[in-house]
Amino acid sequence: MLLAVDVGNTNVTIGVFDGAEMVTRFHFTVRISRTSDEYGSTICEILERKGFSADSIDQVIISSVVPKIMYSFSSGIIKYLGCQPIIVGAGIKTGIRIETATRERLDRIVLWMRLRHIPYMEDRSSWQTTVRRRLTI
Repeated sequence: MLLAVDVGNTNVTIGVFDGAEMVTRFHFTVRISRTSDEYGSTICEILERKGFSADSIDQVIISSVVPKIMYSFSSGIIKYLGCQPIIVGAGIKTGIRIETATRERLDRIVLWMRLRHIPYMEDRSSWQTTVRRRLTI
């Protein structure tokens, strides 16, 4: 399953996807002083309370507008979920030219990356065509 993470200035929003279907989502507050263990254990605890095992997560993609937490956050993902996350931001090789990384633009790129890199997504080609048409950055 895919863990899609949106790190905002006040909240972290996480969606769990099984193929194209979002099966659950949850939020928690952003705290710059949290350690990688705090982020990783928080995610695992919430997943377990929602009925999902951390072992069921095999892909992680993160969009963040808070660079100060990304080292701890991504380290927590690696330690606790055993996945190397794809981090969307300036410098990522998407084939899309980004001059300014706004929240809306990052969200669109996350959607594009999800559609492009998730092999088990049903009817992926029609979704990609739709996103390409709407993706005006």
